[in-house]
Amino acid sequence: MAAVVLTVIFQQASDFLAQEGHLARGAFFLPSPEPSPEPLVELLLRIESPSDEVVELPVRVVQISPTHVSLAFLDQGAARAALAPLFHTARSLPPGDGATWVFWGRPEPSVEAFGDLFAELPQEAPDGEPAEGEEKLLYDQIKAMGSPEKMQLALHGDRTARFLLLKDTNRSVQPFLLQNPRITMDEIRTIAAYRQANPEVLVTIAGHRDWGQNQGVLGALARNPKTPTMTAVKLLDKIAPAELKRLAKGADVPRAVQAAARKKVTD
Repeated sequence: MAAVVLTVIFQQASDFLAQEGHLARGAFFLPSPEPSPEPLVELLLRIESPSDEVVELPVRVVQISPTHVSLAFLDQGAARAALAPLFHTARSLPPGDGATWVFWGRPEPSVEAFGDLFAELPQEAPDGEPAEGEEKLLYDQIKAMGSPEKMQLALHGDRTARFLLLKDTNRSVQPFLLQNPRITMDEIRTIAAYRQANPEVLVTIAGHRDWGQNQGVLGALARNPKTPTMTAVKLLDKIAPAELKRLAKGADVPRAVQAAARKKVTD
């Protein structure tokens, strides 16, 4: 199973350098993400320094407060060695401004970022149908179902069924996928990036308490031309500055969203 990734982006050199003292005790002390992690869970911490250098290190959640979380590095020696050159570079940077951003996932929410997820799911033959096997049998069964049956499968089906139903020509089934209690954040990101998604589904994802706070989901929604423009533009208020810059320059971003992101970057 892939590790859960928590990203922290330091915009100010002073904020990043303040972590040196915490690292001496084997941990980082960061603002709490939404939703808060479970205690003692192990994560992969993605650290982006003010000089845009990135390292990823395994950590364990050791302390949680209403506003902050303490993450202990599993290999403290490796963490110090990996972070030492980043701290060295940060000491030569101007003070700068900005905030420290902490969010779940990595800030690469384009469709290409979900290649690994799609690779795990049924491969398709040239005609768009899954290759031979159990997935092909399920595909044929779904194809023969009426709308009520597809909706029930969307509510209770497994990962493969959810993937096939997402690509079903009956887009009215997609809202029921979101109600499946086993749907994962990776699948939500995939739906958010899916260019054939039902716009109502994308609006629902954007307004969800947890999904609508995930930076990967937000970026995918902003890039998706099926996301209603007003919804996508409003999401820019919650997107981290580094991702805003990518949206302002991205060729795959709808023009209205790109223009709004550019305005926020230059304001």
